[in-house]
Amino acid sequence: MTRLVALEIGGETTPWTSIGLRVADGVCRIADVELRFTHGSPGISGWVFAVAMLHGEPVLDMVHTSVNGIPTTIIPADGPSVSGPSPFGPTVAVGLDHVVVNTADPEAFRSAIADVLGLELRRVRPSGHG
Repeated sequence: MTRLVALEIGGETTPWTSIGLRVADGVCRIADVELRFTHGSPGISGWVFAVAMLHGEPVLDMVHTSVNGIPTTIIPADGPSVSGPSPFGPTVAVGLDHVVVNTADPEAFRSAIADVLGLELRRVRPSGHG
């Protein structure tokens, strides 16, 4: 099983705190996913996945790689995890459903996800011109 552990996100935290996220020391949590704010250019600047098996082999150590240009860290799935609901404004977040990645080459990105993480995308939304 592959699980998203953290997203490294550039840009200011103000848009995130304005919708109710609680950011402390540049980090906040949505359910079991950490958002780590880097104050770099807006957008995803990296991500961390916990992976049990990769290409038929158990993941035993941390691996640094890239998914189509996005710095990617792979850690063993048996490591510590944060779980449970997290405060999100007046409500509580119980999970993160999906991550949107805009790319000029969707096929290359889909291939990179499969090659690096051993995953297949469940849904691909056609891109438009607007």
